[in-house]
This record gives sequence, C-alpha cells and structure tokens, in this order.
Amino acid sequence: MKITNRARELFQNIGPTVMRFPLAFLYFIAGTGLNAIAIGESFRDADIGRFITTCYVGALAAVVAQIIYERFYSAAQKRWLLYGGAVLFSILYYFLVAAGGLEELPDIIRTSLIFFALWITFVWVPSIRSRTGFHHSLLAALRAGFLAFLFTLVLIIGISLLLGAVDTLLFELPLNTYLHFQNPIYSFIGPLLFLIWTPVYPGKWLESRPREEQETEYAEMEKAITPPRSLEWLISYIVIPLIAVFTVILIAYLLLNITGDFWTDNLLEPMLVAYTTIGILVYLLASTLDNAFANMFIRWYPKVLVPLVFFQTIASFLRMREIGLTHGRYFVLMTGIFTIISGIIFIRFFSKRNTWIGGLLLVFLLMSITPPVDAFTVSRSYYVHQLENALERNNMLQNGQITAADEAAVSDEDKETITRSYQYLNRMNELDRVEGIEASSGSNFDFVNLFGFEPVSHAADDVDDIPDYRRASVFGVTDQMFFNVEEFDQVMRYYFNDEPRNVLTPPSEFAKDGERYTLSTEERDGRGVLLVRNNDTDVLLELDLQRAFEEVLAGASINNDITMEEATFREETEEAVLEIHLLQLNHYSDTPEKYDGEIVIKVGIK
Repeated sequence: MKITNRARELFQNIGPTVMRFPLAFLYFIAGTGLNAIAIGESFRDADIGRFITTCYVGALAAVVAQIIYERFYSAAQKRWLLYGGAVLFSILYYFLVAAGGLEELPDIIRTSLIFFALWITFVWVPSIRSRTGFHHSLLAALRAGFLAFLFTLVLIIGISLLLGAVDTLLFELPLNTYLHFQNPIYSFIGPLLFLIWTPVYPGKWLESRPREEQETEYAEMEKAITPPRSLEWLISYIVIPLIAVFTVILIAYLLLNITGDFWTDNLLEPMLVAYTTIGILVYLLASTLDNAFANMFIRWYPKVLVPLVFFQTIASFLRMREIGLTHGRYFVLMTGIFTIISGIIFIRFFSKRNTWIGGLLLVFLLMSITPPVDAFTVSRSYYVHQLENALERNNMLQNGQITAADEAAVSDEDKETITRSYQYLNRMNELDRVEGIEASSGSNFDFVNLFGFEPVSHAADDVDDIPDYRRASVFGVTDQMFFNVEEFDQVMRYYFNDEPRNVLTPPSEFAKDGERYTLSTEERDGRGVLLVRNNDTDVLLELDLQRAFEEVLAGASINNDITMEEATFREETEEAVLEIHLLQLNHYSDTPEKYDGEIVIKVGIK
C-alpha cells in the first residue's frame, strides 16, 4: 500500500513539475527527439550531436533560471525574462562552443565545465541570503540525482530484459530497437524525475503563495535536506575514517620527502586533486550531520587540508616553471588556490559560511572557461611565447620564416623548450598560431627538417597532461558527398571506435547472384585486416586496415588535412575489388591499439 501511494504521488507530481519548469520540459522533448533521429541514422550526422548537447545546456540553464526566479522574484514577467536569458545562453553556447564540432579537447572540457557551472549555480542560488545552507541544497540535489539515476537504471534494465525476451522467444528485433526504447528513459524521464524531487526553496515566489501551500512546500524541503540514516552511517563511520587514514599517509609522505623528491616528482599532485575534491564534498555533507565523528571531521579536516595543499601548490608552481603551463597544470593550480581559500573559510567559520564556497567555486569555473584567462588560451599563449622566444634567441625565426639551426649551436635547454612547446601545440592543434611554421606537419621527420635537430624525448614526455594525439581528416568532407560506386555491390559509411581488427563488428553480409558474401575485420599476424569472404569460407580479398590507418596519420599536414587520394586505399583480385576512404581518423597514445573515425567501405564481386 505504501509503495502504491508513493507511485501515485510520483505520477501526480508530473503535471506540477512540467508547469514549474516548462522551458526545461520543451528542451527535454527536443533533445529526446533529436536523439531518436541520431539513433535512426546510426549517429552518422555529427550536427545532431551538437544540437542535442545544446538542448541539454539550454534545459539546465532553464532550470537555473526557474530557481533564480523562485528565490528572488514573484512577478511573472521576471520569470519570462529569465527564460529569455536561458534561451539566449543556449544560442550563444551553440555558436561559441558547439558549432566547432565538439570533437576537440578544449570544446569537450569547456562543455563539461559549463554543465558543472550551471549545476553549481542550481545548488548555490537557494542558499544565497537564506536559512538554507549550501550544504543543505547540495544534499537535496545529490539525493534527487541519486533517486533519478536509480529509477532510470531500473527502467532501462527492465525494458532491456523485456526486449531481449521478445528478440529471443518471439521474433528478431533490429539492433537499434534497444536504443530507441532506452532513449526516452535517459533523455526525458530521468531528468524529469530529478526535477520532481527538487524541492521549492524559501524565496519571494513561495512567500507569495497561500499559507497552506507554503507549509506543504516547507515540509517537502525539510524532507529533502534531511540526511537519511544510511547516509549518516556511510559518511560518519566509513568515509570519514578512510579519509583520516589517507590523510595520515599523505602527511607521512610529505614529512619523509619534503627535503627531497617532493618538490621535483609528480606523485602527489593527481592524488591530492582527488583527495581535496572528495574531502570538500564529504565536509559539506558532514555539515548536515550532528554526531561526534562528523563534528570532529568538520573541526580538524580544514586544518590539515590547507598546509597539505599549500605545499603541493608550491610544488606544482615550481614544476610549472620547469616544464611549462599546460592546461592540466592550470587546473591543478586553480584547484589548489580554490582549496586553500575554502580551507581558510572552513577554519574561520566552520559550516556557517558554506554558501561562500558555492560562489567561490562558480567564480573559479567561470575564469577557467572565459577567454583570455581560460585554461586553453593561457596555456596556448604560454607555449607560443616560449617557442617563438627560443627560436629568436637562436636566430631561427627571421622575417616570419623558421630556419633550421646547426644542432651544436642550440643549447640543450632551448632544445627542450622547443620540443616541449612544439609537442604541446601540435597535440592541441594550435601550431598554426606560431609564426613561420605553416609548412610543418608534426612528425619527427618534419621536426628535424624544420628545426635542424631531433626532438628531445624526455622534454616531450614532460607534457603529460594529455596523451599524444594524432588526427587526420579529408578537407571539405560533408554528409552529402558523392562516391563512385559503379563497380561496387555494397557501400557502407559509418563511424568506429575500436581496434582495427574490430572495426566491422558484427560482420556485414550481402548477396549477389544468389551467393552470400561477408565483409569482416580480423587479426592476421598481429595486424587488423579487412576480409571479403564467400559463404564464410573462402577469402576472396584482404586489405591491411592497420597499415592504411598508419599511412593516413603519417601523411596528415599541420592542419591535419589529407586529400581524398591520400585517404583512399584499394585492393583488387580476379574475384573481387575492395576500396576504402578514411574520411577522418583519430589516435591517442594512451590507447595505442584503438582508433576512431569515419570510413567508407566499397566492395564489388566480379
């Protein structure tokens, strides 16, 4: 009976939630529809992905606009003005960030930070000049998110099991059927559930409502910001002791190495970023509890955190002066400064000024994505400046042209600077910002021709924030391109993200003159090859797909462009002909066995 009542209550809340967040509801509808189109087209149209992301940026901006309205306003016209701002924000996001394709690392990170900044704003606004603290609204948001995720996961598993039973017992379903049924669950129902469980916080709008409605909403809010018993046990008796033990380990490492390796190695930096992120989150959640463990953690954790992060931030700054300011180190330094300021606030005010933490975090997030002080503009400018200065010191940059130097005439320090700067800018596709470098392509061979010496290997390894990244694409590729298919029986164009041996998984089948043929990828002598078979037995033709990938990446220019001729590979026997066009190809050194990109495969039987 209790479950039935809760289910009825959940369904009854759908209508009021849609009326509360109408603009977000429209964005969810649009995102779900676009996702359905993308699934139907097997995600071939990259433009749809940009529109989908824009829809959900707009939806979150609309939710933030509604929360701002409820907190500070009651007049209806203010609500629509805020909604207009949310729509304008989504339009600006599309043209300033998403229009580039969301394929480059800076665009992906900027988008992630925009989502995070909007979410922090959503959590922070209810706590501004309110009796509801930032830790309270954070708990309510995490609770709503967890419940929405749990319900969504159960629905997806249940639907998948039902479809699996139909596919196994009754009739075969198309492969994308599962995605089509799951799409409205994670694209629409999940976000809607999150909003259903988001309480109405005290503010101007609620004050304008009838007394009975106010009391109902206050009761719902109190339930949302009250920590469940299970969370109290988890935080107090499991997470806090684990953080305490890890803190002892960090302090021991610092004391043992403070006069030696601590200032030069990079072991503690990634650990400390995770430690501070988790620690501050646990601190905020512990602020909603009232027991001995939580109170002790709130009192002592900031006093340990600040000196630890202070020493590591100094070490990171010294490391930056030695090897440069990559975007990864920018984020590490920003995290360190934010943590030190937050720790001082915690020490001075305990949990009484937790609201300041939300505002402070939002300021740092906005700084990290807003040019010219964002991570990627700062790091790019730093390395362009470093490279051009090193070239000028050695008379290698004159009249806008780079001249190869005598290897012996360039100091080891400048070789390291040139190598490090070149490698970073090449990985970030920013080499065209450097004067006189237009003709270079990014390979070691061209590096030697351009600068007159081999790249310094350990200097390149110092740029460790991102894996080595290579990309090649045919200039001017569109979804409306035409290909010559006169001599071919089967033509496919699709995206892949796997090892060469798994590009065609499962194999593609086609028929001609009553005979069945299979096109597949397999491993031969450790290399991925593309095979054409007759009746799954006789191999009519094979093409070394891995060799094609390697040749395309090696031939890419400084702008990552290749011609259609360079992207085309053909094999022909007396029985069949096979031709491929690698329209786009990406490769990261941290997953050397994998490639992702877009390929056109054409096969003909003679």
